[in-house]
Amino acid sequence: MNTYLKQFHDAIENLEDKHFLFEALDHLKTLLKTSFLIELVNGHLSKLNSQEHFYPTRSSINYWHILNTKAFTLTLVRMKKEQDNKFINSYPYDKVIVPLTEDIFYSHYKQPSPTPLEVLDKTKKLQPLAIQKLHKNTPYCIKKHEDVFSYHGGSNNESILLSFSCRKAQSYGWEYDANTLFPLRLVTNVLQSARLEHTCKLLGELGNESSLPNLFHFLKNPYHNVRWEAARAIMNIDFDKGLEAILLLENDTHPDIRESVENALNKISTLNLS
Repeated sequence: MNTYLKQFHDAIENLEDKHFLFEALDHLKTLLKTSFLIELVNGHLSKLNSQEHFYPTRSSINYWHILNTKAFTLTLVRMKKEQDNKFINSYPYDKVIVPLTEDIFYSHYKQPSPTPLEVLDKTKKLQPLAIQKLHKNTPYCIKKHEDVFSYHGGSNNESILLSFSCRKAQSYGWEYDANTLFPLRLVTNVLQSARLEHTCKLLGELGNESSLPNLFHFLKNPYHNVRWEAARAIMNIDFDKGLEAILLLENDTHPDIRESVENALNKISTLNLS
């Protein structure tokens, strides 16, 4: 960690939650006036030249986690120019976006209060404000459950953004239809929940009956998205067992699952199963 990044880290790591975003923003503006990025890249290039197996931690072709702490993450992100995006996602955490290589354009929306957060209200349409221009090296604050940001791009096919994300986050964000602006589904922000949901889906696609005991166990998972994906997976593997799983969720605590169960049972009742 170079001197500028260490000063930034030490200044904001233990800030109080109440004012964290806005105090951190002041320190981020100070960081942007330094040569932290040039020093960071040059430092890693030197290590790449001198250490045969060195690579930046937690990085890929599209992102590089510069700092990853208990309070925040600071990440370089490569963004491609928008090409008919079908979805718009709200962030379940406070975030700051800074374009580093060029001016960019984005759409700004207001999100009607998503309370209760874990129950998708499909009537709460995003409120479009305007397509705006964000100048190079200018921070843009995104407040969770208030502001929604949709990236369009700049003059080039790709732009590099600096992303600052607060660690204190809610369990879910909402995904919207980019055309109608109505909510489509909940997107989990809990790593374990996301992994279990995708594992259930994979097991359903593989279709092996040996997965059924584990999938039935997941019907009692505390996360409703995992419970429903487990039921769907069971149905994909064995219809009769799937019907059993759906009936077990008929009185689930989550309204979305109860609605999905009712819809599924109605569809099943119309099938010719003779």
